[in-house]
Amino acid sequence: MIYSLVGLLVARATDLKMGMVAAAETGLVEATLGWAISWLVGVGRLSSEELPPAAIVATVIGVILSAAVVGLIGALIGRRLGRRATVAGGA
Repeated sequence: MIYSLVGLLVARATDLKMGMVAAAETGLVEATLGWAISWLVGVGRLSSEELPPAAIVATVIGVILSAAVVGLIGALIGRRLGRRATVAGGA
């Protein structure tokens, strides 16, 4: 939901490509920083034997690609809904 909403909102303000890129960037942050914070807190902490570095890299790449695809779908919906009207001059 978050990735599609990011794609939708950014695409409404800019274009499809930027909507997809913004969702992919959101996925990157979630899969790296979010995962690291969860591990520091202790949620889902695994040993290196349980989760080798290659699996971490594969997961991060998978999340980024999934976020990009879902973001593109959201961006397409956002573009279909049309550009958001901007308010100029406080009107």
